[in-house]
Amino acid sequence: MLRLRRLNNTPLVVNLQSIALVEQTPDTLLVLTNGDRIHVAESVEEVVEQAVAFLTKVQAGALTLVQRQDDTE
Repeated sequence: MLRLRRLNNTPLVVNLQSIALVEQTPDTLLVLTNGDRIHVAESVEEVVEQAVAFLTKVQAGALTLVQRQDDTE
């Protein structure tokens, strides 16, 4: 999940898996997999950084679970 802000500074949380495209137009535009479009205040680079950080946390958590499972066997 990404914590972003609409152009009017209203916060929103977007499911990373629902993002199909991120484009600078000149504002940052998220195009979702269902076709919805959301303009956000963050730059494309900031959205990508948040996405990478989120995926890193998810993968680290999955690795920890696998290691714990291996330790109990």
